[in-house]
Amino acid sequence: MGNDEYKELFERSADAILIIRDGKFVDCNEATVKMLRYKSKLALLNTHPSQLSPEYQSDGRLSHEKADEMIETAFRKGSNRFEWMHKKADGKIFPVEVLLTAITETGTKTLHVVWRDISERKNQETDMLRLKSIVESTSDLIASTTPDGRIFYTNDAAKKTLGNLNDTNHAQIQDFHPDWALDIIINEGIPHAISNGIWQGESAAFKANGEEIPVSQVIMAHKDLNGTLLYLSTIMRDMSEHYKNRSERLELQNRLHQAQKMEAIGTLSGGIAHDFNNILSGIFGYCQLAKNHIETPLKAKNHINEIIKGSKKAADLIQQILTFSRKSPHQKRPLRIYLVLKEALKLLRASLPSTIDIKEQIDTRSKIMADATKIHQVIMNLCTNAYHAMRETGGTLYVSLSTIKIDIPQSSDDVKLDPGSYVKLEVRDTGSGISKDIQNKIFDPYFTTKKTDKGTGLGLAVVHGIVKEHKGQITLESIEGKGSCFTIHFPVSQEGSHPEKSTIKQDKTLNKGTQNILLVDDEKSILDSTKQLLEHQGYKVTSFTNGVDAFEEFKKNPNNFDLIVSDVTMPGMTGDVLLKNALKIRSAIPIILCSGYSDKLSEDDLMNIGIKHYLQKPILIHDLIFHIQHLLGQKEEKGDTA
Repeated sequence: MGNDEYKELFERSADAILIIRDGKFVDCNEATVKMLRYKSKLALLNTHPSQLSPEYQSDGRLSHEKADEMIETAFRKGSNRFEWMHKKADGKIFPVEVLLTAITETGTKTLHVVWRDISERKNQETDMLRLKSIVESTSDLIASTTPDGRIFYTNDAAKKTLGNLNDTNHAQIQDFHPDWALDIIINEGIPHAISNGIWQGESAAFKANGEEIPVSQVIMAHKDLNGTLLYLSTIMRDMSEHYKNRSERLELQNRLHQAQKMEAIGTLSGGIAHDFNNILSGIFGYCQLAKNHIETPLKAKNHINEIIKGSKKAADLIQQILTFSRKSPHQKRPLRIYLVLKEALKLLRASLPSTIDIKEQIDTRSKIMADATKIHQVIMNLCTNAYHAMRETGGTLYVSLSTIKIDIPQSSDDVKLDPGSYVKLEVRDTGSGISKDIQNKIFDPYFTTKKTDKGTGLGLAVVHGIVKEHKGQITLESIEGKGSCFTIHFPVSQEGSHPEKSTIKQDKTLNKGTQNILLVDDEKSILDSTKQLLEHQGYKVTSFTNGVDAFEEFKKNPNNFDLIVSDVTMPGMTGDVLLKNALKIRSAIPIILCSGYSDKLSEDDLMNIGIKHYLQKPILIHDLIFHIQHLLGQKEEKGDTA
């Protein structure tokens, strides 16, 4: 390389380059002039090197003394690299990284000097030190994890509260959270953070002594420029003072499950609306036909029967939505899983497109020890995933339920079944299938094949968690392009059954009635029509549109009435309060409570009040009269003459 080429490299360098010979500047490049903000190269070269440094360096030493030491080291070793505080022509002090290269020729001492401005790096280091100081001094618990959940950093507060999580490279987030909180984190928090950058919510953590504490939590996802997840970080604040008892903490869990159910309803709402509108269209059409044939009783009667059929379909659809969306406490009890499966499939039939056919095969009525809401969630989630696999091409969703008996232990990499009886649930689709290289990841809480704009759904991770919680096993068989099959085995319950809602075999023949009925409903159209229909059947009916007036009438002479039929939600005095008060006066009065929807009363609440019959609106008059006759018949058999 010739001198001209060296000169071009010298001038083009972004770093400042100077040559000092015998303590004086003899040359520099343009980058030096710009860095030090001199007007020209000549102005800089006429400056003594000592004028380019402040009086003191950052370590408190005099610049000229320290400079002598740095130069001496360079000549002794040939070069010397160090940091230095320099001064610009305008007096501004800034940090540089210096490389001194010393050359001694024929008694002349020459220094080749390269300066690199490190102001930005120093600022970043200062910011990092300041941030580290804040992170380490805060009382909030801060931790970072790899994408697969391994903890690699915790601040002092987290170490003190949760224990030293850095003692092992195998520490995972699931080691420090109760199961219900882990459901929130892996099913809600992490997917939301990955999609949106950050999630805020409430969960819980275990202290080093094993105590469970409620926490307010923030989860952040950190990605590279290509959108690949690098790591996750979380900040948790101990909320023990805000939650004094276990019931309040469980309420957080219930709200999460309720939110997940409502999210599913939102996903299915288009199909539900389509089905409901079709039903209403049929009702409107037959109403018009009945009106047109009012002079032809036989035709009008047929049209009215079709209106009744359509109304029952609409009522059934509403009942399915309420069953799935209603808030309910989570507790395990002996459960006939086929009933939950039928409820879920009814809701799915109303929502899935006609391009997807649903085939069911139910061969068992065995019970499992389970939480009905969570089992419903498992079925809905697996079927919704099957729908996503067939959304573009259509196909068939097969759902089957059977009981199998295992005589000898079965064990593999995916499943371990001890001898005993199991309820086997299979959800199979004819969709796109799952490639073999990702089948072992599908139950991971961080893994999803859905695009960001398609949401995370309920997540296979939470399905896996619910199945494990119920001592079950779940496996997958899938061939790419040919579909997937999820198989779940739940142990058959050997425990006694919780009292189920009684079903009365109905005789189609209804006798005429003669008894006195107290009827209460704040909806005048329902009150008037029900009263007329009951009177048509022979009953004597006293009706009220509010509970206060009804109770006052009942108090005057409680023995005037043989039975009370009341709505739940009414102004002034609700139905449950009215009936509580009535039972205090006359404990054996038969009661039927009716409601369009109430999330205030559970079946246990009704039993505690003393109400044995609860009917969901809309109620066919045939059904209402049957229950009235059943109750009054029981009364007569028991000899109650009150």
